[in-house]
Amino acid sequence: MLPPATILDNLDHDQRLNTRKSWFNTPGKYSVVAEINNQIVDFCDFGISGQAKLAEGEIYAIYVLKDFHHKGIGKKLITAAFKSL
Repeated sequence: MLPPATILDNLDHDQRLNTRKSWFNTPGKYSVVAEINNQIVDFCDFGISGQAKLAEGEIYAIYVLKDFHHKGIGKKLITAAFKSL
């Protein structure tokens, strides 16, 4: 389910960019991406679980561009995340 357009329209792009940059400098947090023809079409954020008693790792987010739904890309990224964890 997509968030309402008003939420997306009101995102601060500089803030989101800074958040993404800090993600890559945070120990225990990782991302994998799917790229087709030099375009990122999917990404999966994952890492060490915040609730170690429940799980060692977790998927934080996964996003797939609508044109690439139902092509197995998300499954491949989740598999890569699990293998990495």
